Amino acid sequence: MKTLALEVEKAVDGLFADKSQSYAFRVTITPDAASGLAPTEERFSLMDKGTKTLRGLPIGGFTIEEIGASNYDVSFSLNGGESVSVRKNEQGNHAFSGQLSVDGTRVIVKNVLEAVPITGFGLVSPILGYIEIGFAILGAGLYTFIRIKKKLGSTKAS
Repeated sequence: MKTLALEVEKAVDGLFADKSQSYAFRVTITPDAASGLAPTEERFSLMDKGTKTLRGLPIGGFTIEEIGASNYDVSFSLNGGESVSVRKNEQGNHAFSGQLSVDGTRVIVKNVLEAVPITGFGLVSPILGYIEIGFAILGAGLYTFIRIKKKLGSTKAS
């Protein structure tokens, strides 16, 4: 019986992404019905740029589920193809399914976190945030102007 392989690669990107974090995966292999084999499951963790290759797999399908990457935008890319963004499944995890290929199957799981941290600015409205920042800049400019004026006034007195 011919066996297949599935390679899972992890990529983490974004301004606020944690590249040192380990991300948990659950891979379910679903053999073709004709094989008479039962589905199998494997769990592992990967960090950024990490890979895991599952070998000796039967012809059939697979589901890769990333567990607990709730703050990230998650996409999956199959065999170097276009990335597909996925929503969370019923368990709150990101999952992607496909068919194992005789030529080998490679899936890149990419997490991106570009969110802006909460700073207190613009909590009610983004426009108010810009107004708040404008007042902060205006205040800093006014403070600098007064300091320079006082400094020039003290040098004239001497």
